[in-house]
Amino acid sequence: MSDPESQDSNLDDDPLNPYRAPESAQEPAADQILDFASRKRRRLFQLLALTAIMGFLTGILPEDSSINRVADLATGIGIAMLILGWCAIDHEEHQLDRWRFFVPLMVLCPGPFIVLPTYLFVTRGVGGFAATAKAIAFFGLMIVVGIAAGVLGLLLTGGI
Repeated sequence: MSDPESQDSNLDDDPLNPYRAPESAQEPAADQILDFASRKRRRLFQLLALTAIMGFLTGILPEDSSINRVADLATGIGIAMLILGWCAIDHEEHQLDRWRFFVPLMVLCPGPFIVLPTYLFVTRGVGGFAATAKAIAFFGLMIVVGIAAGVLGLLLTGGI
């Protein structure tokens, strides 16, 4: 006769078990967690690179040129898309339900300043304070990178 405890441990592996937790409710594997972290980190590096490119373009292009305005618009759209991509990876990692109005609010409101902290509080509860502090620190880093790239552009064009 088989041991009842060994039978219980195999119930979660049995696909015919009606009481088995659904795939989406199971904890992600360690390699999946590392994959999520690397994908999110890649988005953050892309944000920094885009900010540096925009800062550099601001330094080398004339302020009142239409090319500068188009570059500002393109960079703004790129930053919004990267932030949305980061949030999509976060949704996938934490297996959260989609927030129906997230994308429209991100477009209509100043997304990084209002919608992103709201998203962090909704998804993390009290941990949203630490996540928001990290997001603010990263935004500060983006500002520093953009200013440094702009100064470099000015130096290369002889604007300073």
